[in-house]
Amino acid sequence: MVNAQEYINNKYKKNVTYLKVEEPISDKLTGSLDLSEFTKLKWISITKQELTSLTLNSPDLEVINLAENKIKSLSWLSTLPNKNSLTKLHLFNNEITDVDFNLLTSFPNLASIHLGANPLSYLHVDNLTSEQSELLKNWIDDKKINITSLKNNLSLNLLGQLVELKEENEELRGRKEQSQNEKLKAQIARLEEENTNLRKAQAEAMKQIRIGLEKLEVNIEVAPK
Repeated sequence: MVNAQEYINNKYKKNVTYLKVEEPISDKLTGSLDLSEFTKLKWISITKQELTSLTLNSPDLEVINLAENKIKSLSWLSTLPNKNSLTKLHLFNNEITDVDFNLLTSFPNLASIHLGANPLSYLHVDNLTSEQSELLKNWIDDKKINITSLKNNLSLNLLGQLVELKEENEELRGRKEQSQNEKLKAQIARLEEENTNLRKAQAEAMKQIRIGLEKLEVNIEVAPK
């Protein structure tokens, strides 16, 4: 095995814009790779190795191709300082088990996403905003994303169903909240009506009391001493 960090540090200058491991090497690159000092990177392609994760810090990075490695998650994407520059993300045949689409849809300009042949078992779509859901639907409709899993039979159809189910749940929650709001408004209206009727009853009672007092005073005045 070849330590990936040592190999890249010795092979490439920190100001490179294109980093591609394509020539035959003595053995596969292995381990995590910290490219936080490679701030000029626009394009990175390291395939058919045994990388497990990356740290990136390039604001102009457009293409990431890490097909056929041992990447286990997408969390390292959060280290990218500019979410708008990335257009291609190819992670075919890695060891990714779940996809957080809340993270993935934070890259609005992705035009090619290849996550096929990973042992996917969970697709996170619960916390998406309406804008993120719409972006994900567009990716699916335009065939910009490939998540076919050979091991677990997950496909775009399932992803689309999950997004639709999420939207239906949100619609149901919205209807429930609307219904609850309408019930609350009705209760408030009834209370206001009862309060109005109570004030009227109180006013009428006070009126009757005043009339009674006035009659009592008259009777007192005319009574013989």
